[in-house]
Amino acid sequence: MNHGFRILATALLATAACVAQAEATTLSALALESDHVVVARATHRTDPDDTVIRVSFDRLEDIKGTAPRQFSLSEPAGACCSQLLFTIDPGEQLVLFLDRIGPRLHLRGGSRAGVEASELVVAHVRSLCSTTDPMLRAGLLADALAAEDARIRTDAALALANAPVLPQAAPALEARLVERLGEGTRALTPDMPALLRIGARMDLASARRALLGSYLDAVPQEDARALRMWIASYPAESVAGDLATLDLDDGARTVRAARLLAELPAHHAVPVLQRLARRPSGTAATREIGRALAVHGVRTAAVLDEPTAPQRPHLQVVPAGRKP
Repeated sequence: MNHGFRILATALLATAACVAQAEATTLSALALESDHVVVARATHRTDPDDTVIRVSFDRLEDIKGTAPRQFSLSEPAGACCSQLLFTIDPGEQLVLFLDRIGPRLHLRGGSRAGVEASELVVAHVRSLCSTTDPMLRAGLLADALAAEDARIRTDAALALANAPVLPQAAPALEARLVERLGEGTRALTPDMPALLRIGARMDLASARRALLGSYLDAVPQEDARALRMWIASYPAESVAGDLATLDLDDGARTVRAARLLAELPAHHAVPVLQRLARRPSGTAATREIGRALAVHGVRTAAVLDEPTAPQRPHLQVVPAGRKP
């Protein structure tokens, strides 16, 4: 694997690890693994001392399991990012994900074990609790990518990125990926790493080509570098195949394509670079193609185009070790 591509792939693996960590406390995972899922209203605080926070709740709806009509939850006192109860005021309604340990209920998932009980969130959690079938759940998550609530969209993307199976046919999922990846770096939202991972797992041609189109036309250069890292999450063979068929007549697009091909494995990149080298190009594109070929150990030599045509810079591919 080319050194540059290895660096990009390593960066994407780090992104995937973050996605996997976040997925452990998505609504989907919590709904599947919790003993109880309830809609509840906080009624009052009953802290026994300054070391413990205790909040009492009235159960309004059992979504999964059967919880007591009234119950209390406790956490160590203090404001901590891994805790939930210190953020709750009396009167708030939440969806709570709970485990039963002995006679008591406990929050599952720390600060993510309770979310505001909006109508959309409650309906989404009900659907997630309605089945344990992996394929059916994947379909529900794919549909949720188009939800009105941004919290649901982001959560569904995180869950789907590491789901054991992905939907066979998911028009909503494909449309979402094409839309978001086509926006390029304008789409730097919390769900983007997860969407990239989903797109790479499914290797959807439409989503991949949308991302490539964003990269080829990206301005400024910093955006192009970010998009090139995103593209590294897709199979190199598919990326090279797309570049072989995309419209690269524009010199700036050819430059971008050559820079990307320089980072792909040689056996995928060189055939595409050779085809580009045999086409008339501007000076900058010609230079960039030559540089990319050199990265893969292929020498190039400048030759004239057809004798009857206006003379333009052109490249002839020469295998390393041979003179032109």
